[in-house]
This record gives sequence, C-alpha cells and structure tokens, in this order.
Amino acid sequence: MRKYFFPIVWMAFIFILSSIPGRALPETPFFGFDKLVHVCLYVVLGFLWARALGCRFILVVVICAVFGLSDETHQLFVPNREFSLLDLSADIVGAFLGVLCLLLLNKYLSDRLKPIVI
Repeated sequence: MRKYFFPIVWMAFIFILSSIPGRALPETPFFGFDKLVHVCLYVVLGFLWARALGCRFILVVVICAVFGLSDETHQLFVPNREFSLLDLSADIVGAFLGVLCLLLLNKYLSDRLKPIVI
C-alpha cells in the first residue's frame, strides 16, 4: 500500500490546484502555457504511477486519463473554470511521457550497472 502513497498525494495536489477559481490564477506568460503545465503535472503523475505499478504502460495511462477526465469534470463546478478536451489531451500526453521517462531511466540505469566483461 505504501507504493501508492506518492501518486495519490500527487493526485490530491493536482485536485487542489484545479480547485482554485479561475480569477485567482495568475495570467499565463505565453500562449499554451496552461497546456505545458498540464503536461508537466501529468508527467510526474505518470512517472509515479508507473513506478508504483511496475511500468504497466497502458494501465498507467488509463489511470491518469480517467483521473484527468474526473479533474476536468470537477472544474465544471469551480468558478471561472471549464472542461477542456485540450487540457485532457495534454494530461494524457504527460502521463504517456511520464511512463516513457521511467522506462528510459530504468534502461539507462540497467545499462550503467552492468558489469564490464574483460
């Protein structure tokens, strides 16, 4: 059960961020910045779930996509926030990249830790 602690805490963090009313959010520094934020948040979430579930690619992306869908739905009830399919797409891309990061990190570490045969 402890292996689920960090992804669940990160999901709570995302939920808290999405509970902030739209007018209380700072202005974005450039066009598409909010999509970049979604991708970054879900890279971390995908990485954490992949670590907890043993890199089960499809399962992790589905978990993150369902959470992203519930988060976007939740924003319908937050003042000055809205449901966005583009945000949900950014969430899914981020989750995909998070799992990919863990797979690449595992590959890199396994290659680095192999003994040298002489």
